[in-house]
Amino acid sequence: MEGNFYKYLFYIGVILFSLLGVLWLILRKVKGRARAKQSSQAIDSGSVSILFDKDENVTIIPYSKDKFGVGRAVGSPQFLNKPYNKENLGAIVKHSMNLSRNNIPCTDSELMSGLKSTGWKEFSYGKRNISIHYHEGYGIVFNTTRRNVDGAYQFNYHGFERIAPADVKNKELGEIILELLQRCRC
Repeated sequence: MEGNFYKYLFYIGVILFSLLGVLWLILRKVKGRARAKQSSQAIDSGSVSILFDKDENVTIIPYSKDKFGVGRAVGSPQFLNKPYNKENLGAIVKHSMNLSRNNIPCTDSELMSGLKSTGWKEFSYGKRNISIHYHEGYGIVFNTTRRNVDGAYQFNYHGFERIAPADVKNKELGEIILELLQRCRC
């Protein structure tokens, strides 16, 4: 009788262990699908300016149009410090583009406060910049820039320097940005 009890206990243990393994595999698959869906979520609006310092730490400033249709910074800059990977960079850029959708433009003093700087010229000194925005009919468009003496940035090329589909994956978005970074001048 005691031998049968241990056999049943053993079989129950094997069954529970198997059920836990199956449950773990199901949860892993569900998380993978959610991550893939988030990674390929299409961008349908937004505009950001991505600034890289000399150590390639990233500041992303979302932009939104004011009542006159002029692009103005939204008061929620995002920061990403090294080390980061292409996937993380693409994800934070997508997040920032979504922030620009419904946020109200901020004042220059609010932006400088968020950037912990006294002025744009001082903040932009030594930083390379890439401008990204969604363009209806094209997708995500990229422009590299060069910094002027006054701290403002100017596009290196007229038109779009690079175009990506609106449903670009985070890693691919990060790859494009890092590739274009080499063309920027501060």
